[in-house]
Amino acid sequence: MNEVASNNSLPLDAMVTFAQACRLLPGKRKPHIGSVHRCAGRGVRGVRLRSIVCAGVRYTCKEWIDTFLLETSGNDLPPNTIPTPARRQREIDCAERELAAVGI
Repeated sequence: MNEVASNNSLPLDAMVTFAQACRLLPGKRKPHIGSVHRCAGRGVRGVRLRSIVCAGVRYTCKEWIDTFLLETSGNDLPPNTIPTPARRQREIDCAERELAAVGI
């Protein structure tokens, strides 16, 4: 079983089912298998967990899980850095006043 997955260039023996993938994830509470399917299907924050399907069973690997976790955790913005429409309008008004003050 040391064959290479055709378009993924990873050994097939590195592939794990989604049930096995749940146990590979860090933390005391392991995610439900449905969460792993959602990560591969819809994705999280615009990032999808890579996977392959073989004989109707979906597989991923540790490398793809690690990549997914790094990509989704690096996108965290503190709540106060996401501007609300009102805050954004205040910022625009302030910038326009500053430009008017210098004659631009």
